[in-house]
Amino acid sequence: MGGGTVWPDFGTIEYIVYWCIDAFVFVCVNLFVLVSGYCLVTTEFKLSRIVRLWVEVEFYSVACTLICKFLGNEISVAQLLKSAVPFTTEAYWYVTAYAILLCFCPFINKLLDCLSKQQYIALIAAINIICVVLPTVLVWERDLITTGMDYEWLIPLYIIGGYIRKFGIPCGKNKALVGYVLCSLITGLVRVPLGLVSNRIVGSYVLSGLFFRYNSITVVMASVFLFWFLLNLNIGNDRLKRTIIWFGPLTFAVYLIHDNSNVRNILWKILPMEQLYAGGIMMYLGGLIVIAPTIFVVCCAIEKSRIQIFNQIGIQKFLHKWDLLFDEIKGQCLLLVK
Repeated sequence: MGGGTVWPDFGTIEYIVYWCIDAFVFVCVNLFVLVSGYCLVTTEFKLSRIVRLWVEVEFYSVACTLICKFLGNEISVAQLLKSAVPFTTEAYWYVTAYAILLCFCPFINKLLDCLSKQQYIALIAAINIICVVLPTVLVWERDLITTGMDYEWLIPLYIIGGYIRKFGIPCGKNKALVGYVLCSLITGLVRVPLGLVSNRIVGSYVLSGLFFRYNSITVVMASVFLFWFLLNLNIGNDRLKRTIIWFGPLTFAVYLIHDNSNVRNILWKILPMEQLYAGGIMMYLGGLIVIAPTIFVVCCAIEKSRIQIFNQIGIQKFLHKWDLLFDEIKGQCLLLVK
């Protein structure tokens, strides 16, 4: 929201509204991994998934950097070189963590296949204590186990998604929606009292963001509730179904494009976020309602064009060859073992 160009003063109405909105959308990263666990836990490993991820990320990292350079952004030679190796830099932390997760998927799936429901529940309970409860409670050493922005957190989320695929959750659709709303509101509203307590104890508002981590208790609960609600949502409108199916495969590129550091610098220079904020909270929210969907649709259109071009030049055949190569190597390894 504003790309960090607008930061309301602590405790104001604008501050509360700002962070409550952020809390409702903060679950998106967790949702993507939950979907991955739900979909991939019962599927066979394909090397092309990792190669496809590499191709897409590499393309947008280099293309966005070059285009921004052409548009006048000050980009050094070092930045240009780093754009060619995005997985080894912190350009896209999520991509790096997700690629590592994909490498572990076949082993995780084998492990999960061996577990009974009771064993699975015990595993998830241990995961929640170690990766969710402790990092939230141990405020003095929150990154000891996971930062919530690494593969150490994506793997537990994947396991939870796999559990939902196999056993579901004893919760109705409407209750799940209420749970998502309540957990998100708590995440946003609790910033003020936590900030006041923190300021009284340590002289700063450092603890106001205690629950604004992907592995915090309220964010994880909100993520699971929303995921379960969406799984059970029955969409009767065929046109809406086709629209969702059309946009679905394109959404990852929205992240790659608009969150590219060079693109982000240009976006927040040309977008009138500070002017909208100066006009009042309602004008700011109205601007967001227009700007956010516009960026989303434009990025999706770019990704659709990229896919069509890549299909024309034979990228799909290239990816298929990687799968054949992996199957051949796997077969040879099995023969050697026997």
